[in-house]
Amino acid sequence: MNFDPQKFFIGLMDFFSILLPGALLTYLLMGEVGPVILGDRYATLTGAEAWAAFLFASYLFGHLVFLLGSRVDEFYDWARSYTVNTQTQPLQVHKRRPVGLEVMGYNRAQPLL
Repeated sequence: MNFDPQKFFIGLMDFFSILLPGALLTYLLMGEVGPVILGDRYATLTGAEAWAAFLFASYLFGHLVFLLGSRVDEFYDWARSYTVNTQTQPLQVHKRRPVGLEVMGYNRAQPLL
């Protein structure tokens, strides 16, 4: 079985939404929780073994943080419905562009000067 580096891919979203928060939580809790979970083996972790334990705990805690953070989405959706952009959106739907701009080659990405 050959290891193919192209198949081992960590996307930007995976890094910032799972690994980074998990690494932060792992770093903050490793002094208190590490000896409780690993017992006497925690003191003997060095080198690559310590990094492997840290990365595994970061991945695990990152998923837990992501799961808890997904509960905030309901509150965010509720709060977002009261912002100015959402309240003025029905007015923006009925806005008309002047007739003939499409014929002149105008598109929405270019400013009309």
